[in-house]
Amino acid sequence: MTSEEQTTIDTLMELKQLLQTENEYLNQQYNHLMIRNHKLMKRIDDQQMLNDKLQERIAGLEQLINTLRQRNDGMPISVKAQNQIDSSIRDNDNLNSQVVPSVLGLKSNIDVKQLVSRWSSLAGDSVKNTPTKTRQMQILTLLYERQKMSGMKLFIACGITGVSGARYISALKQFGLIEFSGFRKDGFYFITEKGKKLVEDRSDSL
Repeated sequence: MTSEEQTTIDTLMELKQLLQTENEYLNQQYNHLMIRNHKLMKRIDDQQMLNDKLQERIAGLEQLINTLRQRNDGMPISVKAQNQIDSSIRDNDNLNSQVVPSVLGLKSNIDVKQLVSRWSSLAGDSVKNTPTKTRQMQILTLLYERQKMSGMKLFIACGITGVSGARYISALKQFGLIEFSGFRKDGFYFITEKGKKLVEDRSDSL
């Protein structure tokens, strides 16, 4: 065997080793993506179940509205109808706890409802969904309390996924209430001076 042939064989062996390493890496990536896809499908199923519950509540609220209209028109309401009203109110409260879970650790002197109202005035039609506004203000309040947090810790504290979290903070960043500093892996979100003014009800200076 000539030296050139030996060199060719060595080169091919190195190439084979590189391809095997690359193949193992791709297999790992594939497995990772399959696991991630499974989790995403689970989230989609969960969201669909919640959507079904919301549709049921919409139908129930429509019945409740009709019943209340009858009462406002002076028509007598049966005991059964009154029980349906009470049941609908309880069900609505339970559903709200699923759509907008509470966030632990919020300062007692921060009125989230008033904060949501101020945020609604500032955001206008950019954010129309009330549960979304509430979640965004919970995020802003956490950053106000803790100054800065990584995306993972922030989303875990709020009980949301990274996909949902990215959607919630998009408007907050757009309005300059929060910013991100650093790189993706070791970066963090922090509240801006404008965000602090909103939390502290200094809206007249925004």
